[in-house]
This record gives sequence, structure tokens and C-alpha cells, in this order.
Amino acid sequence: MVFFNTTPDNSLSVGPQWWIFLAITVPLTVIVFATWVLWQRYRNRVDSRDLGIDRLQDIAQVPDSEKDAVEN
Repeated sequence: MVFFNTTPDNSLSVGPQWWIFLAITVPLTVIVFATWVLWQRYRNRVDSRDLGIDRLQDIAQVPDSEKDAVEN
């Protein structure tokens, strides 16, 4: 199963089953990227909790009206 072929004149041709290459690499890339994003979010949450900065809005005593304005 060869996806890409080279010829003696240094040209590149695509094999008839090139779609298998895309069918494997595209979903795998999406899965790896999504896993990385989720891991980063998890680590940020854990690190902020460990450093004690996960409740900065409570410490700063931001009024509820300002919290709503920031969230919207």
C-alpha cells in the first residue's frame, strides 16, 4: 500500500488509495489537538487551584452586577 510514488524523473504521483492517508491523518490530528486543548485547560485549572488564584473574583470582591457585565 503505497500512497505516494516517485518516478526516475523526480516527479511525485499519488497512489489510487490516497484517501486512506487522509482518512487516518485528519481525524488523528483532530483527536491529538483536542486532547492537547483539554489537557491544557485541565492543567490551568489545577495549577490555579494549587496556587490559590482560582477564586480571584471572590478575593477582589467584584459586585455581582460587574460579574454579569463581564460574562455577557
